[in-house]
Amino acid sequence: MCIHTLTSEPTFADGGEVFRLILHVGHRLLVHVHEVSDNVVNMEQSSICCSSENPGTSTADAQPQGCGPLPQNTKNTDFRLILLLKSAKGDEGEDPYQKLLTEAGIKAVLCSVLNFDFLNLDFYGTQLSRPDEFSAIVFTSQQAVKATKMVLESVSGEEMQSFENWTCYVVGQATATEAQRLGFRPQGEESGSSDALSEIILKDLSHHNRPILYPCGNLKRDTLPRKMKENGIDLQEVTVYQTIPRVDMETQIRDIVRKEGTPSHMVFFSPSGVEAILPVLHSSWFPKDQIKYISIGRTTSQAMTKHRVPITGVCSKPDPQCLLDAVLREI
Repeated sequence: MCIHTLTSEPTFADGGEVFRLILHVGHRLLVHVHEVSDNVVNMEQSSICCSSENPGTSTADAQPQGCGPLPQNTKNTDFRLILLLKSAKGDEGEDPYQKLLTEAGIKAVLCSVLNFDFLNLDFYGTQLSRPDEFSAIVFTSQQAVKATKMVLESVSGEEMQSFENWTCYVVGQATATEAQRLGFRPQGEESGSSDALSEIILKDLSHHNRPILYPCGNLKRDTLPRKMKENGIDLQEVTVYQTIPRVDMETQIRDIVRKEGTPSHMVFFSPSGVEAILPVLHSSWFPKDQIKYISIGRTTSQAMTKHRVPITGVCSKPDPQCLLDAVLREI
């Protein structure tokens, strides 16, 4: 910037020249101030973009110096967004876990990570039509109840007696609710696990000599069969469904993260759900270090520990209120 210095005292005749000189010097000073200001703003924006602690980006995925702008859909972790890794409900109504969390002001998104193929329903239907041959029926999953509903819908009313005459045991309130819709009068829903339920069954049925009907999945745990065998009770197992990981699971979760933001919590409902989600947890794009993980039941938490998924909360039984309490402790 050029600055002119007056070498003699100006006269009135020089007034116009002095005024023009003052305007010139003032204009150059303003231009310089704006240039400095713009440089500071550009430096701040570059620092924000290239920080290793970018909002919505894990440290491992941080962009290096010289990075471009963050994706427009990237969001911060939403500490009121819970991802429920479970199947959506059918036509009977809203999922009880999602419903209770929503009522508490917490957004819950369902993400189905498993598919279920039903099988052996004809044989299972034959067993259901002979309630006098069994001392009880046991449901340890909602899918087993769904298989029962499918059998009921495939036969006429004359072929199937009312289910209210069955002695029925279940694990969890959600399974109990589904069984009640079919006419069963379930017991043991507060048990929370097959291990605890087996103790209830042994106390009630130890004097019975008829077998117990047990519709189950291909990935069932051996807890209930082993306990019954150890105590001399005949448990007739019928595999009525098989569990298959969804092929589009990673696409589902990627879409949820892009649209809703990174969830604060992910909730696992079964050991098979834990195993199905492992490819996503090991993906470089997934912000796993920003999320807390909750298990429903001890067998699920054991699977999480086996596969080194960090556990921040365990619900002792499959109950929506238990999950809400666990989430509120963490938020």
